[in-house]
Amino acid sequence: MQGWYHFLTETKVSSELSKACPGRFVEFFAWNAEPTAGSLYMAMEYVEFGDLEKTMEDTKLTRPWTEMDMKTVTRQILEGLQHMHGALIAHRDLKPKNILVASLDKEVSIKIADFGIAKRLSNRGTTNLRTPIGSSGYRAPEVVMSWEKNSRTGYSYNADIWSVGCIVYRMAHGEAMFRYDLQVMQDERRLRDEISGHLEALKEKKQQGDVSGIRISNSGVDFIEKLMTVDPKTRPCAKKALAALKGWSCIDQGGKRKYAKSTRQKSQMP
Repeated sequence: MQGWYHFLTETKVSSELSKACPGRFVEFFAWNAEPTAGSLYMAMEYVEFGDLEKTMEDTKLTRPWTEMDMKTVTRQILEGLQHMHGALIAHRDLKPKNILVASLDKEVSIKIADFGIAKRLSNRGTTNLRTPIGSSGYRAPEVVMSWEKNSRTGYSYNADIWSVGCIVYRMAHGEAMFRYDLQVMQDERRLRDEISGHLEALKEKKQQGDVSGIRISNSGVDFIEKLMTVDPKTRPCAKKALAALKGWSCIDQGGKRKYAKSTRQKSQMP
């Protein structure tokens, strides 16, 4: 029953978002079901290069990922979130595997996917979400804390912004900042200090010429810190995060990750 609910959510949200803003979301075409076989099918846009996680790990590609590519991916995710949140929808499961790479030509182009656990808030967007959901390593602390039986706090759209910060860190570092939910289940000051420690280590790592991940400037690291503000009340919304993105000055076009232009023809729907 839960799988059916997630399927319906996926079809409804995907259809709505892809029609309203096709450039930032995977396009939805149709769905079908075979009750006797217990199977559900969904026809969606073919996105050639797969997910961001897979693309970052591909060692057979030939063009280096640059800091500008990383900033472009970040901008496009935030643009998608600005549209989603404006429609009162929280994604709730942002991670590299749910960011699909549509193009690797002059400018990287991505599309947000997987809306099975997305949730629409109240008309004013003031109702907090309370269901503990998402993927370990990318869940905001307030989402993780909602697992606590006695927790009276919820979370809202800004949990998605934290996830974006985790994605950018993963791209820059080569590994996720947090692997387990327990790592973010600590008081605000300790968690803030731990994040600062990780980010300072990232700056030192890049200054020492470490080639894992994508090289990033100090202003890029500072931007990650803004997105990973522990207190959700002071964490920037998508609009403010886009404004803050202007302060990210890319000073290096180098990087270890590589990719190449596609040699395959793009699929076309009739």
